[in-house]
Amino acid sequence: MKSTYQFLFDNCCELYHREFQTDHDSASKPQEAVDQGPNSTKSLEFWHKLIALIVSVIEEDRTSYTTVLNQFVLLHESLVLVVI
Repeated sequence: MKSTYQFLFDNCCELYHREFQTDHDSASKPQEAVDQGPNSTKSLEFWHKLIALIVSVIEEDRTSYTTVLNQFVLLHESLVLVVI
């Protein structure tokens, strides 16, 4: 899990533009300094993008794993009925 969120943090702007298909004209703009601009951790835009990516991962995991985890609830309920 830590590596997933570290990857999101390290590649935030690129992943955000790819995931949400926003305009990304980094090829036409010169690279800004690491501590300036929208790619900086000092920028509110960076944190907005990172939070959107994290929420996206959580929602995807929830959809993927809900059916699997619900099987354990059903198994537990059926075992309780057998014991009673």
